[in-house]
Amino acid sequence: MDTVVLAYSGRLSTAVCVHWLKYKMGMRVIAFIPNIGQAESLEPSGELAIEGGADISNVKDLRSRFATHYILPALRAGAISVSGSHLANALARPLIVEEMVKIAREEGARFLAHGYDREGNDQLRFATSMAMLDNNLKVISPLQEARLSSRKDLLAYAEKYDLPIWDEPAETTIERIENLWGVSSQWHCAQNTWDPAPDDVYTLTCDPAQAPEEPENLEIGFEKGQPRSLGGVKKDPVAIIQELSRLGARHGVGRLEIVENRLIGVKRREFYESPAASLLHTAHKALEGLVLGDELRRFQVYMSQKYGEVVYNGMWFSQLRESLDSFFKSSQSRVSGKVRVRVLRGQCWATGVQSVYSRYQPTLSEHLRQRHSTVDATKGYLDLLSFARESETAHWLGE
Repeated sequence: MDTVVLAYSGRLSTAVCVHWLKYKMGMRVIAFIPNIGQAESLEPSGELAIEGGADISNVKDLRSRFATHYILPALRAGAISVSGSHLANALARPLIVEEMVKIAREEGARFLAHGYDREGNDQLRFATSMAMLDNNLKVISPLQEARLSSRKDLLAYAEKYDLPIWDEPAETTIERIENLWGVSSQWHCAQNTWDPAPDDVYTLTCDPAQAPEEPENLEIGFEKGQPRSLGGVKKDPVAIIQELSRLGARHGVGRLEIVENRLIGVKRREFYESPAASLLHTAHKALEGLVLGDELRRFQVYMSQKYGEVVYNGMWFSQLRESLDSFFKSSQSRVSGKVRVRVLRGQCWATGVQSVYSRYQPTLSEHLRQRHSTVDATKGYLDLLSFARESETAHWLGE
């Protein structure tokens, strides 16, 4: 009997996948249930998987690995998608696949399976990541092979076989994916790009119009481009992200509505909520502005865009992504300090920044203003360099 490792959520789609793999394909099914920061408890999912036909349910807490090895490197690189999202789903998929490959090797499985539809990005990210990690494994897409292409089809299948699933109303029109870095939602009843979305498309963040009228200030500490403290207190990455997510959500920070290009070429309306990511990217960018030279910052813009593109396209395990990480590890060596951020009614901005590597030199600026009227620009610049050397700042100007 062949063994398959299935990425399982307990939702309707994966409940159908378990039944189809077990009773239609005759396979031994291992339901893998990763904890990557979802709000709901995952223990009931494991019970549902067994009740629905899975031979083994494997629940694993991956939050620390997700934050440390996926989220923080992307934050250090300033990586976002071309449409402005913070890549929560794109960062989570390679982690899930990486763990599934490990389980497959331990259990002697030859197949990995998922419940993604044919129009989504995640099916391609899944297949690409798996191929890069172990090309001997094969991917099964039960919903596609069984030609269950709509929610109506899935509900009919579940009703026919009396499948155990989460309490999902039949009239549900909004599908959500949640993890530590944010929530993405799809409104399946969207017929055009003009009609306003229903209020319940957002579940994590407060409506900015209903947010507190008074601003709130917070202080985020960074070391080499990565957050290490809140309010002067050192915390682990998961705690930092969770605390900032709660604070930002309370003030309506991190909402994004876009028409996004999917990897297969179609456009879809997408709704994102990423309060922690919004706060951290804002603070990180402000600190970079204080400590990085102009040429490095200009070049880094391109590298950040490329990093976001690589992640979005499912190429996390590529040599290119590893090489980009090496670049950012070097470029961020002095991005250490603290940033004060203010949040108010859906907005966040830096109101103060401090670092031992600060390039802000009031005396140098004053000297430049005094020399600004010089007729000989070359002589003025050379004179400025001389002053910089005396001020022990020549290594900054000579970058």
